[in-house]
Amino acid sequence: MSRNPQPEVAPPVLYVPIDERVDGEIGFSLAHMFDQTRVLLTYTSLDRLLDGMGDTQRWALIETKRLPELKEQIGFDKLEVDRFIEPQARERRQQ
Repeated sequence: MSRNPQPEVAPPVLYVPIDERVDGEIGFSLAHMFDQTRVLLTYTSLDRLLDGMGDTQRWALIETKRLPELKEQIGFDKLEVDRFIEPQARERRQQ
């Protein structure tokens, strides 16, 4: 396991899971927690996204500096980085 000697430094880009919505538009895939918290999952590399979300997960690349703008646009409550989602929990609700 690697240790980050500079935890205050964020990567310039993040990989974010995306999905096709019912209306055919592509949008960011938010995780909905039991307490109704809306979480934007982000990954520091493509291999971490595929490990955490599955090999068929669609994705987009975003600039880290745009996270505040993205939060305002899509309204997520929390951000999580490099989270592994158990395969049985990867099924998505249509939005």
